[in-house]
Amino acid sequence: MKQTAFTTILVLATLACAQLSATEFQTMEQLTQAFPPTLEYAHSAELLALQFGQPPEVMTGVIESIDDMPFKQCLTLDIKKPGTNLYALNMTFKEKNQWKAGDAGLVAFYCRTLSTENRFGASSLMLQYKPDYADWRGHLQTDLFITPEWKLVMLPFEVTIEAADTPETVLQFFFGGVDPHKIQIAGLHVFNYGTAFSKSQLPRSESYYPGMEPNAPWRKAARVRIEKHRKANLKLTLKDAKGNPVSDAIVHARLTRHQFGFGAAVHTPLLVSPDVPAKERQKYSDILTRSCSKITPTNAMKWRLYPYFKQHM
Repeated sequence: MKQTAFTTILVLATLACAQLSATEFQTMEQLTQAFPPTLEYAHSAELLALQFGQPPEVMTGVIESIDDMPFKQCLTLDIKKPGTNLYALNMTFKEKNQWKAGDAGLVAFYCRTLSTENRFGASSLMLQYKPDYADWRGHLQTDLFITPEWKLVMLPFEVTIEAADTPETVLQFFFGGVDPHKIQIAGLHVFNYGTAFSKSQLPRSESYYPGMEPNAPWRKAARVRIEKHRKANLKLTLKDAKGNPVSDAIVHARLTRHQFGFGAAVHTPLLVSPDVPAKERQKYSDILTRSCSKITPTNAMKWRLYPYFKQHM
């Protein structure tokens, strides 16, 4: 399954962030003081001790010292040959499963990109947090673009699938299916808040995608294309019932349909699943109706995943 990380981030960047700005928290200490967790899973030491088992020409990981940061060491990953399989290169952390449906949690870590061959100028990865079972469904799955500056990444989630019979939960990072790049990661934690906070109350990192800057070079070329392809001159000749020209008339025009299609990939359970509250299904439908003229399902029509979605078709 090939992921379109750039498209995903563009869509996510248009959605509303959590109530609290992520810029209020620059360190893990500030985060935990403002939002003290019920349980904490610290993976920093485990991160620095990882063995990847990949040939050095494919991927390497080394420990480096860092100054002027809340942490002293980080893991530097050099992904030289990511390949086309998103899941081929990864790192995995396991925890004792102590989650219950309705719990809120947060994955937090520091990271930055050192170099990349990506044409947009940013490294990317996919992160997944789920019960350790064969089912692909989980608590959190997202694509990330990584900035050149150190950032505290904060990703809140809500547990909607309780897997009481699953002894462990896994946190996985996937580095395949992208361009060669080098990144650094440090201070990896997962915080369990139980029901003390809701997902909407927890801070979320501001969405980032390369080219989001107001002065990004692509915007000038885009404006030229808009003028050329999406605009045209319209001449109106107004006459009264007798065919005489009308002057100084006020004309109102209302767009009924775009000539160009605007679309999105849709998570079908959010539209039709009885497990999703009707209010949330309606909200998702309203956003799609208002914003899109074309939609496509993300997974529901993939043959190998069809058994999980057939009740939605």
